[in-house]
Amino acid sequence: MMKAKKSIVFVTAMTMICLVFGTFVCQANNPSGKSALAASTEQILTLQIGNPQMTVDGESVNIDDSGTVPVIVDDRTLLPVRAVVEAVGGTVEWDGDTRTTTLKYKSDIIKLTIDSTTAYLNDTAQTLDVTPVIINDRTMLPIRFIAESFKFDVAWDNETQTVTITKTSEADEPTASPTTTPTLTPSAAPIAQDAKDDTEAVTKMNVQIGDAVFTATLEDNTAAREFVAMMKEAPVTIDMNDYSGFEKVGSLGRSLTASNSQMTTEAGDIVLYSGNQIVMFYGSNSWSYTMLGHIDDLTSWKEALGNGDITAVFSIAE
Repeated sequence: MMKAKKSIVFVTAMTMICLVFGTFVCQANNPSGKSALAASTEQILTLQIGNPQMTVDGESVNIDDSGTVPVIVDDRTLLPVRAVVEAVGGTVEWDGDTRTTTLKYKSDIIKLTIDSTTAYLNDTAQTLDVTPVIINDRTMLPIRFIAESFKFDVAWDNETQTVTITKTSEADEPTASPTTTPTLTPSAAPIAQDAKDDTEAVTKMNVQIGDAVFTATLEDNTAAREFVAMMKEAPVTIDMNDYSGFEKVGSLGRSLTASNSQMTTEAGDIVLYSGNQIVMFYGSNSWSYTMLGHIDDLTSWKEALGNGDITAVFSIAE
């Protein structure tokens, strides 16, 4: 009997050790504190100008039963947005009296009115650079504004005239207990005062595209100083894609402190978008950005950026 009791005690102890050790290993391998089931899932949609079909995760489907196709109006891509929004789980409502479309996705609501450049994102007015229109009884809306307002990634392939929309979502799983202490990532860490003073002294940077080198004047804000701090460590190289014939955009690989404001950009502007993407303009766009700087001399700027993808190297100007 004593041996049996000892066996039971031993097994129970080992079970508790395994449970504790297993929990420790899971937390060590999952420092975010989120459930392992809360893995990110990705959904990809592609639409091509003039093509009545789109792909949803690689599967071709008709945009609608009427053969509606994406179009370009004033250098901006307009899509029959109902197919896109419903494909990612959102809803679309149409008010014929006010000619207003209401789009809902999770907690975000967008309202756009036909022939109006004023849109509303969660009741906050935004200025569009192209008005929604009705073509062949279908409401055509500016896809970039909608996708980015819903926090989707948007990429434009000028050669194939294809829009790729990527939605990354996380399963609705509970996070770790409130006692979990968050840690600052390097990108979110504040600049020390001495480093801040050092970066404030830098007002110029070089932008190299191929053999061409351009000088830009930097803005006086936190994001620009953080970008300077990166360049002090080493020149920053970014692969950039062309979007819609007016800008180059590429991922910085980390986040900077954004101080966004609604603006209309012009050729030569260099801005921070979505906290972690650098955008260089050779055309114009109206959106909410953080200004980083502006090219001093635009001679050959548009030619250097060209029509396709580029690699840009950012460094401190001597």
